[in-house]
Amino acid sequence: MKILWVKSDFLHPTDRGGQIRTLEMLKCLHQHHEIHYVAFDDGKNPEGLKRSSEYCSRAYPVPHTVPPRRSVRFAGQLLAGLVRPLPVSVQRYTSRRMKQQIESLLEREEFDSLVCDFLFPALNIPDISRAVLFQHNVESIIWRRHVDQAKNWAKRAYFGLQARRMEAFERDTCRRAGKVIAVSAVDSHTMDRLFGVKNVEAVQTGVDIAYFAPPPGQAPQADLIFVGSMDWLPNIDGVKFFTTEILPLIRRERPHCRVALAGRRPVQAIQDLARQDSNIIVTGTVPDVRPFLWGSSVSIVPLRIGGGTRLKIFEAMAARLPVVSTAVGAEGLPLTDGKHIAIADSPELFARRCLDLLASEDRRRAMADESWTLVSEQFSWEAVTRGFEAMLARGPKPGRHEVCQLYSFERNRPIRLGERPVGCCFASNNRKMDLALNMATSYASPAELGNTAAAADKTNEVKGLAIKLVVIYAFFLSSRSFEILTQITGRNLFIMLVLSAIGLFL
Repeated sequence: MKILWVKSDFLHPTDRGGQIRTLEMLKCLHQHHEIHYVAFDDGKNPEGLKRSSEYCSRAYPVPHTVPPRRSVRFAGQLLAGLVRPLPVSVQRYTSRRMKQQIESLLEREEFDSLVCDFLFPALNIPDISRAVLFQHNVESIIWRRHVDQAKNWAKRAYFGLQARRMEAFERDTCRRAGKVIAVSAVDSHTMDRLFGVKNVEAVQTGVDIAYFAPPPGQAPQADLIFVGSMDWLPNIDGVKFFTTEILPLIRRERPHCRVALAGRRPVQAIQDLARQDSNIIVTGTVPDVRPFLWGSSVSIVPLRIGGGTRLKIFEAMAARLPVVSTAVGAEGLPLTDGKHIAIADSPELFARRCLDLLASEDRRRAMADESWTLVSEQFSWEAVTRGFEAMLARGPKPGRHEVCQLYSFERNRPIRLGERPVGCCFASNNRKMDLALNMATSYASPAELGNTAAAADKTNEVKGLAIKLVVIYAFFLSSRSFEILTQITGRNLFIMLVLSAIGLFL
């Protein structure tokens, strides 16, 4: 097959679960198929593009910068998120350049499959009905759980707004997609239940058994280890939950219990833990997390927020570590509590499960052996990719656009016209929708549609600027609203208030 794969980033350095899953599957697919890979490139990470030949036949970098958290531009995007119809986490990855690159490739090349990897770049796909949407998470569920765990009303209000917008966007995108591939049966059932999506299949999670096999004579690192990106909100919440509610219970019986928090870009609150407690190790970004796994006794996954499946659990099992996890942390994985994994949701039970394993080497070895046998026999990346490959073969073919697809976020539904290829555009209000409809029925060219929509977008943005500024000013009149943005970005936003207005244009 000739596959066009679209993702928001290149895959090196590989330090996130979604990157690991995509990289391992693409490496397997690349052995037998021609892979064309489109992704954003901000120019700051030359390793990403340089190493893309490991998993694709040709790479197409698209210039685009996603503002980092705790930055002025990100603060501006949060403010703009109060009035824009798209969820902020989707708006950050919307790119006219990427859409044009994909359109150009579809016009020049004949592809057998078009894959949209993750929900976020979906708006850049000219016609999602001719693409396979690879859903690593049900994003709406993650946002709902953010709302549930929020500690103050302002944070709940903002997360609730984003959760509603995400659910509307995710529902429509999944319904319009030619096929959806989830990463667990739980996620596929959730999408069917929440969104009414029927054309969804589930692919298993895999692991590289040989890569994680522990060598002899590893130096001790910690009693407990939590692996994950330490700038991701669900992991930040999990660390806070563990260190404030679970670890004190463990230390009643093991006062010197050492905990390693291994993952990239730890936020300041996590870095502070190591300064406050000499028995907490915060590794920061490391080139190889395996020595920390091999040198620890038990892997912990204290997540209360999340979606998809946790690769970190299978990786710990491949490293022959027993795992203690919440039900959310192990969601979607075919594991038996007490045999392959220890499941605990309350702080008291989670602490007890950790203490029981730490106290008995025989228990640790028995659980580690059971889980290693399971993942080694059933969840190699080669086996997982064969299933994914078959799903692509049964999926839609990209080809050229056969219909004009217009999407209105006010009307919250797509509108299809005619049988002649007239391109694709997005209309964010009824006036632009009417204009686009008139052009489409006149069989306007894709370039004409795109240019007219762009001009209308610019005019309406300028006209709406004053209204947006008034809304933002009213938002900041509430001290609790100010507090939520301070918490989200981790910075004092008052000094950035004027500059953050640039987010209205991002």
